[in-house]
Amino acid sequence: MATNAAQFCRYELKFFLTAEQHTALVNDLRAFLQPDPSAILDRDGRYFVRSLYFDDANFNAYHDKIDGVNIRHIFRLRTYAPDAASTVFLELKARHHLRVDKWRQALSRYDDNNTIASVLAEPVASDIQRRFIAAYRRQHLSALTLIDYWRQPWHSPALPAFRITFDSELAAVASPTLFPTSAARRRSLLRGCTIMEVKYQRSLPDWFQMLRRAHRLSARPLSKLCHAVQAFNLANENEPLS
Repeated sequence: MATNAAQFCRYELKFFLTAEQHTALVNDLRAFLQPDPSAILDRDGRYFVRSLYFDDANFNAYHDKIDGVNIRHIFRLRTYAPDAASTVFLELKARHHLRVDKWRQALSRYDDNNTIASVLAEPVASDIQRRFIAAYRRQHLSALTLIDYWRQPWHSPALPAFRITFDSELAAVASPTLFPTSAARRRSLLRGCTIMEVKYQRSLPDWFQMLRRAHRLSARPLSKLCHAVQAFNLANENEPLS
């Protein structure tokens, strides 16, 4: 399995959609975008995403998001299937205002009984692995929150750097592992609603701005992680959801 780390840099906007808004917007987007051909999609044009987030005992990554800190980062494990045979990636996502930088590395071995050890023992050193080890030792990171959802990806052949995704059927598990047992506590998030993420470089196309005005869409700071932490009251407080 490849262990080379990859880096992505882009800008992101997030929108909260009702089921009706989602359907109407997708119908209009078909004139400009098509389903992403690089993704393996189900018959509904979606693929599965699972992320396991790391934080310290004080939930500093969570509080950075809640407090609106413009420069922040978080580590997570990500996979695209709900079984242990799937490839697992270590990811670092950093935000600098609207700009998002993401580093990822496929793990050559992953043991769900030893989540942290799987990352620390990765034989091919990379910048993301070194940064994780430093953060783990400094902040005593642990895996705390698992989030699942289904993603519908759209892209533009004319604008390769422009992508729109729709995330729905979000669910969270308060889990220290990427593949918890069926007995683990599971809770739905944002039931019946969809998160639209718009990912781009430099500027948004004029046609998207037109659709944005037509559908009266307003970007907002949405966080799947914050909703998951608050669903289980992991941080032991009642902050407003963001």
